[in-house]
Amino acid sequence: MKNVARLLVTLVILLSCQQPTAERTIVASTSIIGDWVSNIAGTDWKVVTLVGRDGDAHTYEPSPADVQTLAQASLIVLNGAGLEHVWLHPILESSKTQAPILELAEHTQLIKSEHHHEEEIEGQDPYEEGEEHEEGEEHHHGEFDPHVWLSPRRVRDMVTAIMNQLISLDPANEQAYRQRTAAYHQKLEELDREITSKLAVIPKERRKLVLLHQAFGYFALDYDFEQTASVLRSLTTQTRDPSAADVARLVDLLKKEKIPAIFDENIAKNPVSAAIARDAKVKLAPPLYTDALGQPGTPGETYLGMMRHNANVILEALRP
Repeated sequence: MKNVARLLVTLVILLSCQQPTAERTIVASTSIIGDWVSNIAGTDWKVVTLVGRDGDAHTYEPSPADVQTLAQASLIVLNGAGLEHVWLHPILESSKTQAPILELAEHTQLIKSEHHHEEEIEGQDPYEEGEEHEEGEEHHHGEFDPHVWLSPRRVRDMVTAIMNQLISLDPANEQAYRQRTAAYHQKLEELDREITSKLAVIPKERRKLVLLHQAFGYFALDYDFEQTASVLRSLTTQTRDPSAADVARLVDLLKKEKIPAIFDENIAKNPVSAAIARDAKVKLAPPLYTDALGQPGTPGETYLGMMRHNANVILEALRP
């Protein structure tokens, strides 16, 4: 009888150890969002990220394991604004998840995507007359630019949304969530001031950003830069490489505008960027962290670290 009692106690302990893992898991769509969630949720929650470090959320291909991960989630946190829609919507349906879904972009001010197409800045159409888009090709996510995470000011709003969602799910720990959020808000405000101060030495005529894709619209708006052009001429990396005519136009633009550098990206280095930099006789700057954190031990290991790295790289590339 004692052995049976011990067995029952053991089973209860095992079940109690296993159950919280399923009940207390937050799934974040990207590594950047996962970092924010971890800072606010603390150690009481397990945080799982779908698109990992140095991963490209534009081109991510989900696995069957992702379906199971979503099925077991207590909360799913997305960027929204169309970033994950193409690949995430099908696996959300397949998972039959009952977890609440928090779309962070709904909780801050967005900018319309068409305001940041370099074709409008240059006053020209994205394609010459008669040139066709390739079948299935997408050049933007929708009405809004989804790259809102590159604005620490807007991240403050999104972190608050995470806090509110966690409080609604776990009101007993409200004070802890509020304290961690207040501490992270302070770090974001310090980061914002640091970036503003650091980049102030770059003269207006050199405050022009050229990357692989149009990821820096919010950053440019916050810190008085111009997102002048991009190699892929798109808000997404999920598009064709530029044509010879596109490359020639960008080389001419770099020369005409006297833009000193073009920036690589951690998520999708493209040899075309190096060729354009060489032909235009400008610097190919080290990669910026755009849509994902870097690996552990790199400057981009955390969101705060990646943004400081980006500011340092921009400063070194563009200052006189």
